Amino acid sequence: KKMAVVFTMLFFNSLFAQVHAEKLHYEIRFGFIKGGEAIYQINENNYNGEIHATLHGYTTGFARRLYGVNDYFESFIPKEQNAPARTVKKLNEKDHRYDEEITFDHKKGVAYSKKTGYQTVKSGICDVSSVMYHLRSSGKLNNLKKNQVIEIPFWDTGEWYMLSLKYTGTEKI
Repeated sequence: KKMAVVFTMLFFNSLFAQVHAEKLHYEIRFGFIKGGEAIYQINENNYNGEIHATLHGYTTGFARRLYGVNDYFESFIPKEQNAPARTVKKLNEKDHRYDEEITFDHKKGVAYSKKTGYQTVKSGICDVSSVMYHLRSSGKLNNLKKNQVIEIPFWDTGEWYMLSLKYTGTEKI
């Protein structure tokens, strides 16, 4: 459920923002109580032509005392691929810790992790910190029709699956 909330926020912001360096800061609230923050950042590295995408989510205040979360995701995306060559995931959730670094070879359709070894994956696979950049730069968001579904190969904690995003339209508030 928490991933769905993050994807919804990132997806709708990705419809409008398209710059080479940006920082999106979200507050997560439960009514009037602030429960956490999420920061999504994209920077273009002119030295090696990579895009560096990061997502940092963490609980604050009372929520941190109940269930502390400090998760960090990072992707290194060659511009010509629009999908990550390498990703880093560092989870720190209460008593749970998980660190993983993945290297993707999109031409061969292979992912490598020290934790899980080599796995066959679909070319163009993304993780949580690279999926928004991929959506925006691939043109998949152009000319969306209501109820259209976009599928993206997605990597999460040692496995991959097809992530389906459904465009339900826009709402004026």
